[in-house]
Amino acid sequence: MFQAADHAVVRLAALPGTRADLTRVDLAPEQEGYEQRLADYLRDLTKDPLVHEAIEVSSASLAATLAKVHEGRPVDRAKLERAAFAATRYVLRMASRPTPFGLLAGVCPSSSGPDARFSWGADHVKGVRPDAEWLASVLTELRRRPSVRDAMRVVVNNLCLVRGPRLVLPYVRNGDRELSIGCSPAVSAVLRLARSPIAYDVLRGRLRDEFAGSADEVIDRMLGELVEREVLLTDVTAVLDEPDRLGHVLTRLAEVDDPAVAELRHVQRLLGDYARRPLGEGQDAWRRAVSAMGELASTDKAPIQVDLRVDADVVLPAEVLRETERVASVLWRLAPAVDGVSYLREYHAAFLERYGVDRTVSVLDLLDPHVGLGPPAGYQVPGGDRVAPDEPSYPVSRDEIVARLALLDEVVLDEELVDSLAHDGALSPTRSLDLCVQVFARSPEALTRGEFQLAVASAGGSVTAGAMSGRFTELLDGEERLRQLLGDRVQLVFQPAQARSENVVLAPVVSDRMVPIGTFADPDDDRVLDVRDLAVGATSERFYLVDRSTWHEVSVVAPHMLNLQKSAPNVARFVNAVAVSGTRPWTPWQWGRADVLPRLPRVRCGRTVLAPARWRPDPVLCEERTPWEVWLRALAQWRHHWSVPDLVRVSVFDHHVDLDLTVPLHQRLLRTQLIKRQSHIVYEVPDGELGWTGGHANEVVVSLLSQAERPEVTPADCTSNVVYHPGSGWLHAKLYLLADLQDSLLSREFARLVEHDCVDRWFFVRYRDPDAHLRLRLHGPADLLNAEVLPELRDWAAGAVERGAIRKFVLDSYEPEVQRYGGPGAMRAAEELFHADSLAVLEQLRLRDRGALPIPVEVLAAMNHADLLGSVGGADWMRWVVDAFPVELQNSFRTHRDVALRFVDPSLRWDELRQLDGGPALLDTWQRRAEAAAKWRALAGATDASSILHMHANRLLGADRQAEQRSFGVLRGVVRAYLGKLRHRG
Repeated sequence: MFQAADHAVVRLAALPGTRADLTRVDLAPEQEGYEQRLADYLRDLTKDPLVHEAIEVSSASLAATLAKVHEGRPVDRAKLERAAFAATRYVLRMASRPTPFGLLAGVCPSSSGPDARFSWGADHVKGVRPDAEWLASVLTELRRRPSVRDAMRVVVNNLCLVRGPRLVLPYVRNGDRELSIGCSPAVSAVLRLARSPIAYDVLRGRLRDEFAGSADEVIDRMLGELVEREVLLTDVTAVLDEPDRLGHVLTRLAEVDDPAVAELRHVQRLLGDYARRPLGEGQDAWRRAVSAMGELASTDKAPIQVDLRVDADVVLPAEVLRETERVASVLWRLAPAVDGVSYLREYHAAFLERYGVDRTVSVLDLLDPHVGLGPPAGYQVPGGDRVAPDEPSYPVSRDEIVARLALLDEVVLDEELVDSLAHDGALSPTRSLDLCVQVFARSPEALTRGEFQLAVASAGGSVTAGAMSGRFTELLDGEERLRQLLGDRVQLVFQPAQARSENVVLAPVVSDRMVPIGTFADPDDDRVLDVRDLAVGATSERFYLVDRSTWHEVSVVAPHMLNLQKSAPNVARFVNAVAVSGTRPWTPWQWGRADVLPRLPRVRCGRTVLAPARWRPDPVLCEERTPWEVWLRALAQWRHHWSVPDLVRVSVFDHHVDLDLTVPLHQRLLRTQLIKRQSHIVYEVPDGELGWTGGHANEVVVSLLSQAERPEVTPADCTSNVVYHPGSGWLHAKLYLLADLQDSLLSREFARLVEHDCVDRWFFVRYRDPDAHLRLRLHGPADLLNAEVLPELRDWAAGAVERGAIRKFVLDSYEPEVQRYGGPGAMRAAEELFHADSLAVLEQLRLRDRGALPIPVEVLAAMNHADLLGSVGGADWMRWVVDAFPVELQNSFRTHRDVALRFVDPSLRWDELRQLDGGPALLDTWQRRAEAAAKWRALAGATDASSILHMHANRLLGADRQAEQRSFGVLRGVVRAYLGKLRHRG
């Protein structure tokens, strides 16, 4: 299912695990000489220059306290105690946690070979750069200086749009509302002149020529405001496709003679000086750089970001990579069988309802609430009006199995248990992923022999290969490796909402093309795919993006770990999500509803721990006022009751510290952690040997590519459609009521709403927006619809609302999905087919209401699918069913096997159905539907029949995608059995 890349990124703690032994002390405050013992402990713990520099980089305040301690200067007791706890946590982190951060842990590349190898050298490399927030602050001031302003180039932000008399920028960094300014003649001229990058002074001159009499200072004031508001973007900025952002700015300003630029060059030299200093020898250079940077701009945090490439030579045997492939496949099979982006499922349904398939829409127009659907539910930059649907939960049957497993000492997943927990579904895996695992082995030789264990790391991984290590690409000389992982995908570049987040999005642009959104770029550059040229379309399964200049599908990728929920403009978040639309992502092991239990066992599959044993601390341990001796007794009782081991990992999300609960200092650290934040979870520390890495804790990030082929789409080039508004020849009414009440309304009251001499065709659709409702569409002469049908419908609806049968009644426009159903010439025939299908469904609902059709509804839907395909599916429709619907759906066939084989008749003779009381009446409606279907097929040609089946499922089963999939599974199972019988006879 997945194939691992032959290279990986190894994350290593800066210190070997034995260094944690320095923290195994008792610093009981009630004993004499507490303050002196604290000071002695701190001096011993931090005497290693590497530790001292690592703390200096991570915490200036702690480093200052430690300097006083080492110099023998007095420090008050409370501050000394806080310093001891903090320094202990840092050393424990450096000795046990390989997550890269400053100098506490680092990264290195690894290769694959027949023999494992590991060596630890001394030539470690620091990756040093200004903090993005600091740099943004400096550059904001720099752009206001006339000498810099006149040397820069500007371009119109490609997110800008004109809405009537206003210019709108829907993405305002550090804000949740769009920017709107008057689109004056001068602003309009800027939009025209600066569509491509233009020198600031040239733009000012052209504006002066167009608006004679305008002084330079007036023009400068207007342009300066447009730059401040990011309507105009400049190249004197931290360009996001360039990892050395300070170097880029100084290259652009090489000819500028300005004191502020000279100071920035001085900072660049100081940063280079610090980067060249060996580990443990950089404190003085660090302080000089920090001091100089503080003169230019002050920030709450350190103005420097540091990453570490450790000097380690690592070769992993192929069997480690094969094991990660097996683990990734198991975790994917255990993940929920739904599209991974819940809000996109609802949005996809809304898109199909409004635009249908075979129609594409500008992505900027789609997300604009004034002309399109607006942003999907949950989008916040800026926010919209759509309501997010509930997240899908695991099936009750799965939760019941997991609840039993939670009582075991250890869960061992074998193939049978995985099969029972795995989920049906037709979705393919995501295109790629990163999986982060810890590797345990006694020695490199043992690793070569296959004597190793893995544990899925707390970081888990990502849904895009290369994302976990993207920001280290330049540090690891990994441009070519990242390029291989991304393949032909288009790289997404945008400015995060918070400048500090730019520290995370450091991956260089290695793809042949990129989509810059809201950041400086030249739209005429061959590498740039302008977001204004992107359109979105949809099949019945997923969204897709197309480049409107070529009408080729494009897939966007962002190879970094920034959470886009609040950090990216809506359009960036959306195009990134479209890339995984219609796929099923992997997830770490999930306990589902059992997650609330106070204790959960380890979960193992083969030689890999998918999830460690886990405990929730007793609430009494989180109470600050509990006396120490009472707290110790509560700790002992909790550990004894739940069999909590000595060594534990105390975690909040991906932040953890390893503690030994028999060590007094560690006990006090645990109490401090629990009081500070009561959401901590306690995990077992993996019981594995680290001899193969010289005692350094490790995590290996393996990138894996899916071996499943993603179905290709033929992008539609239709960007417009006909619309029938109220008062025209189509009356479109929405009747809002709960989904559970719809069958009753349809079977008992619907006929009186549609039986009018002036109505020549009508049909209904079930829908959610997100509220459940029925959409009724009636066609006839406009004057008669409005004079006769509408008043009667209005009166019925008023009574239905009063008696509680429906909640509300709404009129709306009707947009036929012309391209989806074969084009303009076939649309009337399609609507006549919808009419016939609606009549057939009403008959079936009436029969079921009186008990005359005792067939499970999903089997009944499969019968209808077969009957429809007999008319619209062509001679080889059965082979199409087998090819179109994946085998995973057939679990529903096994559930209903006997009744399905009895009633679903691929021969279309329907002998068993004819024996039921309601069978003949139902077959009469099917015959009329078959005639309408044959007429439509003759006009629509080779149009995919899946849309017809989908709309029938909607009418019979409701807006329930899972029930629809189960009905397809029943049909596929019956068809396969029927074809097998034919082959046997032949």
